[in-house]
Amino acid sequence: MRSAVALALVAALVPAPSPLAGNARSQAAAAHRVQVILDRVHVPGGVPETLLGQTEFAFNSPFPLPVERQRAWVVPAGREALIHAFRVHPPRGFAVIGRTIHLPALGGQGAQTIVFLLPADRPQSQMQQLSLSARDLGSGKVELFAGATVAWIPPRSKAEAVPAVVTGAQLEWYPEGSAALQRRAVKAADAVRLAHALNAMPPTHQLTVLECPSNPAGFAFLTLLSPSHVRVYDIPLAGCPFVTVTVDGDRQPDLAASPRLRSLVTRLMR
Repeated sequence: MRSAVALALVAALVPAPSPLAGNARSQAAAAHRVQVILDRVHVPGGVPETLLGQTEFAFNSPFPLPVERQRAWVVPAGREALIHAFRVHPPRGFAVIGRTIHLPALGGQGAQTIVFLLPADRPQSQMQQLSLSARDLGSGKVELFAGATVAWIPPRSKAEAVPAVVTGAQLEWYPEGSAALQRRAVKAADAVRLAHALNAMPPTHQLTVLECPSNPAGFAFLTLLSPSHVRVYDIPLAGCPFVTVTVDGDRQPDLAASPRLRSLVTRLMR
């Protein structure tokens, strides 16, 4: 049986789990999901095309780019009629979102009609989107592109967890209509409240939404000091709730701003 000292030495030699450890599995799952989405697009009478230079975009980072793939067909149909048919009868499990986009012919390229769809069975840990774009080729034919995108939410990193001991805190912001940066030291009791709110927030990914509402209130910048780390948070006061985080200058997975965090920060700015 190993002694406690030996076990402690072994543990010290084992590196801490990387916050990115789940990204390879997530990338594989996203790549599979992209194929599932594209397989649901059926184009009667369409002749498949070979697309060159396709890449599944995913980087080993706290904020991975999504996996994206396309398929294309030449279809003997009218552009508007083809897209209308997909709006009326979308691929299984999908629903059309937003308005149909119409682009005029430009630079030798035929006019385009585009529609976006979301799958009804989307996991909460992913953003998934399907786009269908029909472009005029002339002679009663169109080129149909189906593009599938899947992004995932990485896990929180251990470094993001604010410890019980915060040795200093500072809040900075630009008042509305002013270019002068305001700076205020945060009291210890308020720093504890902020730490609790930050530790309770789940991770997110900026591609889990299709568009953000406007943010006229701007951002606040919170710095928390602990005995071993400097944590900096860019906190949107309105709009999409994406809090970007750096620890000792290294970017971490984004956090989803809670109403409590925004309320605490707004009160400290008064």
